[in-house]
Amino acid sequence: MISINELEAAFLNRAAYKLEQFVKMNITTDFELHLLKVSQGTLKLINCTKEETISKETKKNDWCFLKALIQKIKTCWNKILRGH
Repeated sequence: MISINELEAAFLNRAAYKLEQFVKMNITTDFELHLLKVSQGTLKLINCTKEETISKETKKNDWCFLKALIQKIKTCWNKILRGH
């Protein structure tokens, strides 16, 4: 099983690589479109309000389980965009 830290590190690595590509290629329109798509997808998952009391195994497969992971991704994006 992959830990959240490993996922976060992989995400940061991939995001940094993509950002570097956009900067080198000076493709701001593509970057804005990519960021918009990611932001919209993130918002859909963050806005998940479904709350159920079910087994832990089922919760792991539930969309709402991703809420915490998406929050970490959102934090990562904020760090990347601020240059930290």
